[in-house]
Amino acid sequence: MVQQTWDPIKAGLGADAKSLSHTTIDVTSVEQIENPNLYLAYEHRKNEFCTRAAKGSFEKVTSDPGETDVVTSTLGISELDKLLIPEINEHFLFHGVQQQFIDAIQGQGIDFRLNTRAMFGKGAYFAESSTKADQYADDKDHRTQGPHSMFLCKVILGRSHIAKKPNKDLFRPPCYHHCQGSCSHGTSEFFDSVMGTHRDGGQRLLFREFVIFGQNQLYPAFLITYNRK
Repeated sequence: MVQQTWDPIKAGLGADAKSLSHTTIDVTSVEQIENPNLYLAYEHRKNEFCTRAAKGSFEKVTSDPGETDVVTSTLGISELDKLLIPEINEHFLFHGVQQQFIDAIQGQGIDFRLNTRAMFGKGAYFAESSTKADQYADDKDHRTQGPHSMFLCKVILGRSHIAKKPNKDLFRPPCYHHCQGSCSHGTSEFFDSVMGTHRDGGQRLLFREFVIFGQNQLYPAFLITYNRK
């Protein structure tokens, strides 16, 4: 999955890829994470989504015209695909991480509340490409060859709002009426995640951004260690 989603053409492109010049990465280890507390909390949340889906499956997260399937779900890796429930838009997605935060994520998960400012709000961000995740493995001004790490996470996207322009002020997904801040619709339901596709001005992003804001909607399943080449 790491190698099949790697895009060497985009490896050094974009603001988040500042100072990167490598064209590939070499995976040195893959470790399965076993954290019972995180796992049980995630499974409980997944059951809640399954109950909702029993009343009618969610549309694919990429159902909008012009959007393609989540890349990690198109590779035909049966050993991983069989662990997911597609009816709730559960996907494996990458999350790049600097070395000093690895232990905290393995022990506590990814805490979206610590995100202070980002293009599509204050959530936890994920990528369908290992190239994108690699951009966050170290400081933009102090790049090294490695070793570096990224997580491969199970993420429940549910019903996803497709954001065709940034909104840094989001602290939860919009409601079904697409309210961007405080919602005045009372009983209106909310989207479960955001998929960011475009910049201001309509320019398409190099990589789509997948964002969740809800507790226990992710499980860091694997820790991938690699070197840049």
